[in-house]
Amino acid sequence: MPNKKLVFRFNEDSVDIVLMEYKFNKAIMDKYKTLIIKNGDNSSYKDEVTIKDSKDFIEKAEMSRKKAIAILALDGVITRLVEAPYMKKKELQSFIKNNINEYFTVNMQDYYYDYRVVEISKDKVKKFSVLLAVIPKNILDDINEYLSSLGVNVEKITIYPECLANLANKKEESSIAIVDLVKDVNNITILEGNKLFLHSNSHFDSNVEENYDEILDNIGYFLNFYSTRHFGNRVDKIYVLGSLFENKGFIEELKNQIDIPMEFGIRSLCEKAFAKEEVNLELFSDVFGCNFNGIDFRKALKLNKNKEEADNNKIYIALSSILLAITIGWVVSFNYLLSMKIASYNTEGLEGRIKSLEDVKKEHISLKDQKALYEKNKEAIEKINSDGVDHIYYLNELTKGLPSNIVVNDIYIDKENVRLKVDIKDSTLDKINLYVAINNMDIFEHVEIDSMKLDDTENEASLELKIKEKTKNP
Repeated sequence: MPNKKLVFRFNEDSVDIVLMEYKFNKAIMDKYKTLIIKNGDNSSYKDEVTIKDSKDFIEKAEMSRKKAIAILALDGVITRLVEAPYMKKKELQSFIKNNINEYFTVNMQDYYYDYRVVEISKDKVKKFSVLLAVIPKNILDDINEYLSSLGVNVEKITIYPECLANLANKKEESSIAIVDLVKDVNNITILEGNKLFLHSNSHFDSNVEENYDEILDNIGYFLNFYSTRHFGNRVDKIYVLGSLFENKGFIEELKNQIDIPMEFGIRSLCEKAFAKEEVNLELFSDVFGCNFNGIDFRKALKLNKNKEEADNNKIYIALSSILLAITIGWVVSFNYLLSMKIASYNTEGLEGRIKSLEDVKKEHISLKDQKALYEKNKEAIEKINSDGVDHIYYLNELTKGLPSNIVVNDIYIDKENVRLKVDIKDSTLDKINLYVAINNMDIFEHVEIDSMKLDDTENEASLELKIKEKTKNP
């Protein structure tokens, strides 16, 4: 009998549920359903309508309580490839835990992380190459609650670029680039053997033909970045997947601009990918590569659950101690009340009243300081209103458009310019992604990187962004 599994692919505004069959070394798509998630501050995968539609699909497919895999194809996922000293498995686990804050600029209190050893170096000094991945806790918790409500047996929670790396694992080329446009998200993944060198995604409206020029620029940008980091060497081959595979005009232009061998379509990476229904396999490349070992955020969820249980046990112990204290307390209550009565005739109480008057005086001074601060803030707000600049618009656009791991230290906005100062956690790639993200916003004049360190020592960036005429006074 074929081995059947459900694959859940979580996108920014939707979730795809795919029924897969595995038999005779073939991966076969049986059927699928796409559920749209409402956008907004309260958007969630676990709303009632989504859960009901998901259960209906699962029941019709007769897959209740069956095995499932989840793929995170989300902007919030951040990856890093780092080196670590060679050590035992448990020691490596402790090493990663103690040093995780050094690899990411985000607040790790708000993120789950997982890792995978992708290579052991063959140099004189043994080292691990370790792939790290993080995701915001609120997103993964939401996904986990959604999956739990469906009654499926989740085997793994992995990430999109790992699935593509699995597909390319047996290719002879030492380095490849995979370009995959799915659901208006253009993914660029560069692999060295089975190591993830780079993954970047950008959002485009695929219905607008002019946006394909921007996709071509994006591809060229990251291929040049790879070449710069490898002393002028280029990737050996490019694989083009997704809806780009069907656009003959785009393919022709790509060949004209980039002189690198290319292959097209999911079958170029996975010859044994099939479908029962008339579905577009090109839109599900990652689904065909998810049934392998790799990053699995279930471990992080389990560790967090164990920590919560330990915290609850501490609370129970504390409550037990309090109840015990109450039980014993009545024995000494008489002595306590007697001592309180004696204290009422003690002149030390007068000193307490004097001290309380001093506290009132301090509070008065504090309120005066607060009043002065409020008046200063009021003046600043009135000045902002009189400038005629919609500061909130530009702040919102930057919040939505900047990469999630970029920390803004300082910002100044006037009618013509936006001055921005950000922190970068010793990463050349983060600086590149910052400039790409700003140019993709299309509200500022195009900016170029004036200089760049290639040894991952970039730690900040200062930009003066000229506001485009068409976006002034939005």
